[in-house]
Amino acid sequence: MRCSHQQAATYWTNSTKITAALKDAVRAFEAYHHYFCINAYNLAGEVIITPRSDGFYSSPHYQGELLGRSLYRLGLLEKTILSINLIVNQVNIEICRSQLYNILGDCYWLNGKPSKAIDCHQSSKTLSNIYLEKTNNLSTFEPTHIRWVEQLSRSYLLNTGLCKLDLWELEEAYNLFLELKSISENTDFYSANLSANFCLAVTSVRLEMKDQAESYTEIAYSQIHKDLGYWTGGYKFVFLGETYEKLNNIPKSVDMYSRAISLANETTFTQVKGKAFYGLAVILRKHKKFKASILHNLAAMKLLIKIGANSDLAEAYFQLGLTYQAMGEHDQAEEYKAKAIELFEQMEAPKQIERVNKAFEQGGM
Repeated sequence: MRCSHQQAATYWTNSTKITAALKDAVRAFEAYHHYFCINAYNLAGEVIITPRSDGFYSSPHYQGELLGRSLYRLGLLEKTILSINLIVNQVNIEICRSQLYNILGDCYWLNGKPSKAIDCHQSSKTLSNIYLEKTNNLSTFEPTHIRWVEQLSRSYLLNTGLCKLDLWELEEAYNLFLELKSISENTDFYSANLSANFCLAVTSVRLEMKDQAESYTEIAYSQIHKDLGYWTGGYKFVFLGETYEKLNNIPKSVDMYSRAISLANETTFTQVKGKAFYGLAVILRKHKKFKASILHNLAAMKLLIKIGANSDLAEAYFQLGLTYQAMGEHDQAEEYKAKAIELFEQMEAPKQIERVNKAFEQGGM
C-alpha cells in the first residue's frame, strides 16, 4: 500500500509541469494526499513548496511559482490553509517548515486574519534562522536552500508590512518596507527591491507624505517594465494605481488599474482584479459617475467573495458605502459601512474602524 501511494504521488508530481489553471494545480496537489495517507509529512510538505513551470513549459508569469501559491491564487484558499495546518507541525525539515509557514501566512493575510499571518511569517523567519545556525559553513548548504533563506528574510519584511497596511498601522508598515529596500538594493533580489518601492509609495501617500510618495512612485514606475512574476506585477499596478489617484494623476491611475486587470485576466489572479475594480470605483465616485462606480464595486465584491479575500472585501464594502453616501442613499450607505466594520472587527483592526467612521463623518468624497 505504501509503495502504491509513493508511485501515485510521483506520477502526479511528474505529470504536471505548469499550474496556469485550477485543474493543473489540483492535479499536482494529488501527490500531497498520497503522501499524507502514508504519514510522509516531509514529502507532503515538499509537494506544497515545489516550484512549477520549468524548461519547455516555462512562462514569465508562473516561472518558479510554488504549488501552494498557485492553489491560493486560483481560489483554493481554505483548502491550502487546511492542508498546511494538517502537516506543518509534523514536518521536521526547517527550510520546508519555513516555506510552509510563509505560504500559510499569505493565506491568512488574504482571508482577513493579518495577526495570524504575522505570527506565521515570524515562525517562517525563526525557522530559516535555525536552519542557518546549524552550521557556520554556508558552502555545505544546497544552493537552492541558501537562496530560499535569503529570500525568506525579505519575504518576512514584505509580508509583515502588507499585514500592517491592512491593519492601517501605517508607520510600522513604512519602517518594514524601508528595511526591505535597504537590504535589497544593489543585490540580485530585483523583485524585493521593486516591491519595496511600490509599497513605500502607497504607504507614503496614505500617510500624506506627498514628497516621499512622489519620489518612490517615480522610482517604482521606472522599474515597471521588469517582468518579475505575477505577484509583483499585479501588486505594482494596483498600489501605483492608488498612489497616482491620491496624487491626483488620474490618467496614470486608470492606466495602472487597467494594466492590473489585464495581467489578472492573463494569470487568473482574482485578488488583484478585485482590488483594481474597487480602485477604479473610487475614481468614478470622485467624478460623480455613481452608477459606474457601484457596478465596479459590485464586480470587485463578487470576485473577492468567491476566493474568500475578506480583507479586500472589507475595503470594497467601505468604498461602496461611501458611494451610496455621496448619492444621498443613507440606508444603503449604513448597510455597507456596517458590513465593512464587521469584517474589520473580525480582523482585529481598530485603526481601520476608526478610518471608516472618520470617512463617513467627513462625507467620504
